[in-house]
Amino acid sequence: MKMARHMRKASVSVGLLLPAVVLIGCSVLSPPAPPTPFPDFAYTAAAQTIVADLTHNAPPTSIPLPTDMPSPTPTLTTLPTNTPFATEGPPATVEPKATDTPEPNILLQDDFSNDTGWFTDRDEDIGFELTRGGYLIYVNILNAPIWSIREREMSSVRIEVDGTILNGGLDGYFGVVCRQIDSENYYALVIGGDGSYGIAKSVGGEYEFLQTGQAPENVITRGREMNRVRGDCIGGTLTLFSNGQELLRIQDDDFEIGSIGVIAGTRLSGPISVLFDNFVVYKP
Repeated sequence: MKMARHMRKASVSVGLLLPAVVLIGCSVLSPPAPPTPFPDFAYTAAAQTIVADLTHNAPPTSIPLPTDMPSPTPTLTTLPTNTPFATEGPPATVEPKATDTPEPNILLQDDFSNDTGWFTDRDEDIGFELTRGGYLIYVNILNAPIWSIREREMSSVRIEVDGTILNGGLDGYFGVVCRQIDSENYYALVIGGDGSYGIAKSVGGEYEFLQTGQAPENVITRGREMNRVRGDCIGGTLTLFSNGQELLRIQDDDFEIGSIGVIAGTRLSGPISVLFDNFVVYKP
């Protein structure tokens, strides 16, 4: 079974969440291979050695976009429970365009029009690519969210990103990650293409959604339309927004500081590809 063999400008972390144990790999294929079934322990345990296998001088790769995949009618309204794994790299420097005048409270912004160091690689199971003026994450493993992290220590932050499900099951989901301490400890705030949403926490590798829900259609646009996700991690309060409207607010103060990033994942209907754009991190 293949695992990630190449890393270009590895200034981010990437993680793949699987039940009980975890795997990492990268792929955007055309056409996509059949979804990988739930692996057994012997297979996923080997992922613990992935950090030693990563290289930092691999040449750039061009990853084709997946072809259209069938869009099953979504039937699930809750989000899955999985456990994470990640690799880590140094922080990236994002340089705004010469014509841009960032707001004083912007800590980090990226429209993905230039290569600023996001992880890019491929495998038959998952992939990361800068394409179409955005950042594509492709997942071909059942019930498996993956994330890509900018390794910058931040405490109270407001994170926003546009996300579009280009292909795959509309029960897939995407959003933001905050206070990622390491591969086993962080928060995730996500919405689903079927209108589902949730806030999750991973503690010591035990990943669970603290609360989930189903939003009206005028709050989360269904299907393959763009939605803007916002996650506020301020003090002990975590708040999830979609398209400017608050969905969920919970209290949790287990993690106070950590890295930030984006996340995309499948459920049981098959592969998914999500295109992210206009990533911004604010000081609240």
